[in-house]
Amino acid sequence: MNIIESKMSINGFSRTGKTRATTLAIVMHNVGVPGQKALAVKAYFESEANRTNCASAHVVIDHDGTIYLIVGEDEKAQHVGSSLPDPVSGKIYTDLARKKFGQYAMYPDKTSPNQCTFGIEMCHGADGIFSEATIQAAIEYVAYLCRKYSLTADDIMTHNDIVGWKQCPLLWTNKKNLFAAFKEDVRSKL
Repeated sequence: MNIIESKMSINGFSRTGKTRATTLAIVMHNVGVPGQKALAVKAYFESEANRTNCASAHVVIDHDGTIYLIVGEDEKAQHVGSSLPDPVSGKIYTDLARKKFGQYAMYPDKTSPNQCTFGIEMCHGADGIFSEATIQAAIEYVAYLCRKYSLTADDIMTHNDIVGWKQCPLLWTNKKNLFAAFKEDVRSKL
């Protein structure tokens, strides 16, 4: 794995510097713009530093498989907070998220799954398609995180699994079999 530590500055919003309460899941995301490079994603998150409705992730995996650590592994990142209802349950956060995360998914109690999850953004091309290098780096890194936090492949989730309304990662939301295959690849590394 090629991991480059390139942490954002602590700013109180996109990187608070606060430690996560626990780690119950790893959440997979795709970056917002097809073709966008990892350092451009970091720069965007840094630009959010003065907004209370900010975003971030722990790492961004580039098209060539380079993993950029932009928020400390044990810190809280802003990647799965929500104030919009899940279209199925009508509640903030899906039934699955509320069951899995308990007290960390009890909106509006000033808590969110951000306090108990690790967020990974993956760069992609058109139609949300990830390069083979991005996928392979993600498999290796997620397996490492599962070992570090005593998680299994069943603890790997998509952003969509948690909020219900956001198609993220787009490819895996539309083709759930590809996400299942990714989890199986991680399982085989464990």
